[in-house]
Amino acid sequence: MAVERGIITSVHIPKTGGVSLKKFWVDLFGAENVFFSYPNKGGLYRASEEGLFRQPNPFMYQLKRRLIETNLGRFLYQSIYKATRPNIAILHDEIVPPECKVVHGHFTPDHFAKTIKDARLVTVLREPLDRAKSHYKYLRDHVRIMAIKKEFFRPNMSFEEFAELPYQTNYQYRHLHGVSLNKFDVVGTMKALDCYCKNFDPEGNVSLSKLNTTAGDVSVSEQFKNRFQQLNSLDYQIYNEALLRTS
Repeated sequence: MAVERGIITSVHIPKTGGVSLKKFWVDLFGAENVFFSYPNKGGLYRASEEGLFRQPNPFMYQLKRRLIETNLGRFLYQSIYKATRPNIAILHDEIVPPECKVVHGHFTPDHFAKTIKDARLVTVLREPLDRAKSHYKYLRDHVRIMAIKKEFFRPNMSFEEFAELPYQTNYQYRHLHGVSLNKFDVVGTMKALDCYCKNFDPEGNVSLSKLNTTAGDVSVSEQFKNRFQQLNSLDYQIYNEALLRTS
C-alpha cells in the first residue's frame, strides 16, 4: 500500500555530501523519523539503528579516519567495528512506517515509486571530476579495510585508470537511471549544499556538518581533463542543469 504523504525521498549519489546529509536529516527530523536505504546494509532501516562507526557525527568520522591510517589502527577499527556492529532490523521497501519524514540512501529515483505516493524526490549533484577524485581517494584509503571487487578498484590503480572504468563514466547520470532532473522536486549541488538544505530548513535551525571528507588532491593533466569531460558528457549535462536550477 502506498503511503499518502509527501515524504522526502533523497537519492544519495556516492561522494556528493550524502553522509553529511544523513546527519542533517537526523538533526532536522529526529532519528526515529528518518530512514536509510543502502544495499550493503540489506535495505530499508531506521536511522537510530546505525552502528558506532556509522553514527553521523563528526567525532566518529575523525576517529575512523585516524585509525585507518596505520596497521595497528586498522586492526583496532575492524575489531571495534565487528564488536559494535548492530543487528539492523531491515524493513520491507513496500512498507514505509507512518512516522517517516525522509528516506535517504543509494537507491534509484523510481525505487520507492509504488510505496511512497507524491514523494518529494530530491538529490545533490557534484562537479563530475571532483566527484570522481573523491570516490578514488575514498576507495584508495579504504581498500585495506573493505572487500572491493577488482573490477571496481585495485590497489595501486592510478586515478586515470580508475576514471576510465566502465562503471565510473557518467556515474551520476547512471545512478539516476537517466531520469530527468525535472522529475525532482529539489536539486542541489555539492558546492552549495547549505543552500540546498535551506529548502527543508528555511530558518537555518540545523547546522550542516561536513562528514566523510577525503584529504588531499589528485593531480590531473589538462589533456586528461579534456578526455574526462568527453567521457562524461552526460554527467556534465545534468550537472550544468543543476547549476541553472540553483543559481
